[in-house]
Amino acid sequence: MNIKDQFRQFIADNFSYDITEIGDDTELLEADIIDSTGVMELVFFIADEFGFEADAEDIVPENFNSIDGLANFVLSRTAVSVA
Repeated sequence: MNIKDQFRQFIADNFSYDITEIGDDTELLEADIIDSTGVMELVFFIADEFGFEADAEDIVPENFNSIDGLANFVLSRTAVSVA
């Protein structure tokens, strides 16, 4: 499973959302798929799954508002491929 699919599966499992409706550029916050609590759950998921903690300045919409943003954020901090 690639990194984008990992995020899609996490969102589907934890927020009871249909995985097929989450595109790479779906705005997760604006579409009410996640809220501020959901962002924090994603922060903990990233720490558990990818082995690093997001700093407070990392928790911005650019990094947490889409599957692309999440994948690019993790890629920028690790050697994990987004493909």
